Amino acid sequence: MLGSLDGNKNILLLILVLLSFFSIFFSRLSLFERADLYVADALYQKGNVSAGKIVIVQIDEKTLAALGSDPLSWDRKAFAEVLNVLNTKGNEPAVIGVDVLFAHEKDKESDEALVQAAGDNVVLAGMYYYGNKLETGTDGFYVWQKDAVIDEAMPYEGLRKKAETGIVNLTSDKDGKVRHMRIFYPGKEDREASFALAVARRYAAYTGTELVLPEKDHAYLEFTYPAGGYLEKISFIDVKEGKYPASYFAGKIVLIGACAAAMQDEYLTAVDRNRAMYGVEVHANSIEMLLRGEYKTEVNDTLQRTAVLCVLLLGAAVYAFAGIKGMLGIYGASLLLSLAACVLGYRFGYVLHPLWLPFGAGLQFIAGIASRFLAEQASRKKLRRQFGQYVDPSVLRKILNSGGKDLQLTGKECDVAVLFVDICGFTTLSEKLPPEKVVDILNHYLNMVTECIMNNGGTLDKFIGDCAMAFWNAPYVQEDPIGKAIQAGMDMIEGSQRLNKELGFDLGFAIGINYGKAVIGNIGSDKRMDFTAIGDCVNTASRLESLKIPGEAREGKIYLSGEVYDRIKDRYEGKDLGEHALKGKEKKVRIYALG
Repeated sequence: MLGSLDGNKNILLLILVLLSFFSIFFSRLSLFERADLYVADALYQKGNVSAGKIVIVQIDEKTLAALGSDPLSWDRKAFAEVLNVLNTKGNEPAVIGVDVLFAHEKDKESDEALVQAAGDNVVLAGMYYYGNKLETGTDGFYVWQKDAVIDEAMPYEGLRKKAETGIVNLTSDKDGKVRHMRIFYPGKEDREASFALAVARRYAAYTGTELVLPEKDHAYLEFTYPAGGYLEKISFIDVKEGKYPASYFAGKIVLIGACAAAMQDEYLTAVDRNRAMYGVEVHANSIEMLLRGEYKTEVNDTLQRTAVLCVLLLGAAVYAFAGIKGMLGIYGASLLLSLAACVLGYRFGYVLHPLWLPFGAGLQFIAGIASRFLAEQASRKKLRRQFGQYVDPSVLRKILNSGGKDLQLTGKECDVAVLFVDICGFTTLSEKLPPEKVVDILNHYLNMVTECIMNNGGTLDKFIGDCAMAFWNAPYVQEDPIGKAIQAGMDMIEGSQRLNKELGFDLGFAIGINYGKAVIGNIGSDKRMDFTAIGDCVNTASRLESLKIPGEAREGKIYLSGEVYDRIKDRYEGKDLGEHALKGKEKKVRIYALG
């Protein structure tokens, strides 16, 4: 059919395959990675069930106003007092995590007070600073060691001997958001437990449960609460002043840390788009996940890209041969497949990239739609070129609107009404007139003939000198094709009389109409092809138009075959001219005349 991509499907398939590989390459770019991470955050970070055992003692604006704007400059007795309140005998918390760095000794009295207050259930904060470091290799040559410990901020010696230390470093992804928690950190000599792990292990020991750790030293962090979402958050100064009973903290996990913007301990996280989360809240979420013991596995990128590429290549093979509805279905299916894979994968513990497949499928969809649009435009242009001069504008619009999908231009057999019309006496007239005048007169008559054909919904097949051929019921099935053909013939006879008066000539039309089966289609060569009708029905109509019957004038007459007259005799009264032999016909044909 016209407008199909039969000649271009291989090219389209190649484009779709190239787009599949391009989308896989594009997924490595920073801009796309950020978009993918954003969608993943929205899809995966929905919160989880809390252990309900964490209380955050926050160093907030209220505390800073009471004790000073820099907690590191406070008298450490303030921390000692809070620890003593929390560790009231018989109401001790399961574990107290202090997310504050006590890296240097200050004065002996306050330092000793803090050491005495730090019981066995206290976990302190330590920090490593990483960078590239020049070290001596095993072969004696200097080598650059990446992510080597170049400095540290650990509790001063007396305090470190009294309480366990956990590393509080938090790492961000490429877009600056925290999505992973570290279980262990590389230290100077061996791996060091993270602050969250140290606290979780203490709590597990307190409750007599077993802590399940992931296989790797880091894990995808599934947040329990967003920034500011922890319900149990109380002010450090309120605890210091004894406004909460000691029983409130008994058996719980108590985390002490900065919850004031001035302390600059804030991080963007996967669970919050633009709102920063305090470091102690990130640790609290990490502890919650460690206590659940349920970890998500981030599927290997190479494996994901391979799977996505296979799906895209399969989609490309289908896209190249699908229509608009098919492409919409394929694209919709790819979106549903991607969403289902991500949701189900996450439910079963796997983290997938949500945009990789939709992006590649989207590129293919756009390319497919664009190709269909270009093909449609080419089809309309071809149809307009092929039919614009030969059919009525209303028929042409119908053809264009359908894209020619109902046309079988390679050839089909159908019933058609065929009309031949000839200008009687024109040959004799042309011998008496100059050539330019002959052409001008002929154009007037043929223009009128064309109007009569098109006004009655016919298809103008061709001009043969001063003769014209037209047919009805093709390229589209029409109601009453014979009636339309007869009306066109009557209009021609009437029009010739009008033209004769205008031009001062005495010319008439001889018209022959037949109805029957004919082969309709594009016929011709590679360089010249016409949409035409061929067959016995067409030949008979031509013979009717040129037939000369003794005693009968051809001018102003419409000769009908018996096949035609039998179908319209209830509407038109014709003269029976008897049976006549027609060239190329073995049997005689009964002929009727109108006009």
